[in-house]
Order: sequence, then structure tokens, then C-alpha cells
Amino acid sequence: MSDQINVNAIANTLQTKVDLPDGVNQASCDFVVDYQLPTSSNGYRWYRLYKSGWVEQGGVVSSSMSQYGQEHSLLIPFENTSYSIYVTLNQFAGSWSAEAMSRAIQTSTSTFTIQCGGNGVSPGNMSWYACGIAAQT
Repeated sequence: MSDQINVNAIANTLQTKVDLPDGVNQASCDFVVDYQLPTSSNGYRWYRLYKSGWVEQGGVVSSSMSQYGQEHSLLIPFENTSYSIYVTLNQFAGSWSAEAMSRAIQTSTSTFTIQCGGNGVSPGNMSWYACGIAAQT
């Protein structure tokens, strides 16, 4: 019977498609092509690499830093140093004065340095997040 519909073939085809708004086609959409989930074995470091080359990445930094800074490696190198990076304090170790703060400095396309202020005290654990265009591989 040639006039029957193969429901399994249609279902298999639809599994690989994304539900998109009218006027948007799949070729023009950006989506994740590679990723790493944060786990205790990888130091809670993670990334999402998109088809366009955009990358988001982050992790947790331990409290063993001084006010002079500590260098960290990025998971995915960036195309240049015009990427954004943010640091968030997760917990505090010891007492902090009102001027205590932390900041991240883009050291290179593959590393960054976190500096903390506030009388040289350790801020405890911090999370970092960086985003920008990944280097071509």
C-alpha cells in the first residue's frame, strides 16, 4: 500500500529539528556545539561553545589568593583580549571591611588573573564567568 504514512520516519526526522518562530530558519540559529558540565572532578569548571564561535565559560576559584593576584587558565582560549570576565564572591573567610572587593583582569587570550582587595584577607570561594569569541581551532 503506497498511500500509507510512515509515522516512525516522520518522528525520527522531527527529533533533530528545533521548534522555531515563524520566519526563522534553522540555518540562521546559533546553538551549542560543544560543552563541559561542572563537576567536582573538573574543579566545577564548565563551558558552552556555540556554532557562531561565541563561548561562555566559568568555574570556582579557591580561597588561596592574595591581593597581588592569582593566574587561572581559561578552558577555551579567546580570539583576543576583548572578552568579558566577572567574579562573584560565594562565601567569606574571616572578616571583611567595607572596601573589600575582587576583580578579574584579562591577562591573555588563555589566562586571567583575579585580584582581591580588603587588607589582604582571603575572600573565600569565588565563581568566575567569561564570555566572548573563541579562538579559531
